[in-house]
Amino acid sequence: MESTNTKLRVIHRRAFGFRTPEAMIAIAMLTLGGLCPPLPGRHVSTHESS
Repeated sequence: MESTNTKLRVIHRRAFGFRTPEAMIAIAMLTLGGLCPPLPGRHVSTHESS
């Protein structure tokens, strides 16, 4: 639990310039939730094994 609280404090510091609480919640969910959405301008390489 303490590591999650520490991570949330760091995320809160990074999100200081955002204007809405929803933006901070979104960053927390992306950081701690394990989601990896495709980002614009970045190509995802897929390795197919035969």
